[in-house]
Amino acid sequence: MKANYHTHTTRCQHAFGEDREYVEEAIRAGLRILGFSDHCPWIYQNDYVSNIRMTPQETDGYFASLEKLRKEYEKDIPAVYEILKNGSAVAQAEAAQTLHDVRAAMKINYFEDAELIASQASKYGDK
Repeated sequence: MKANYHTHTTRCQHAFGEDREYVEEAIRAGLRILGFSDHCPWIYQNDYVSNIRMTPQETDGYFASLEKLRKEYEKDIPAVYEILKNGSAVAQAEAAQTLHDVRAAMKINYFEDAELIASQASKYGDK
């Protein structure tokens, strides 16, 4: 699943474009998850203003904008859940096949050989 959990906005002073443009580009790129992660405001001593963080005055607008976009695009969430559900089933089948292949390649069944398990437990278990 394609995802981006680290998207900054212009509020961090090192990104370009509008919040909506990020959402729309993520959709065009086939991303299923888009996370915004602007640097939170920080109040420094001596009235210093960071050039990589949003200001405290921008915080409300940041959350308002992203919440508005989330509500606008949430109509697509059921389709995303279906994709995730199908993807989970595929991943589970892949994991089962991989485990089967690993067991076959090892030629020792560490998972079901009771005698081997007992010998390892007595050798390495709590004493």
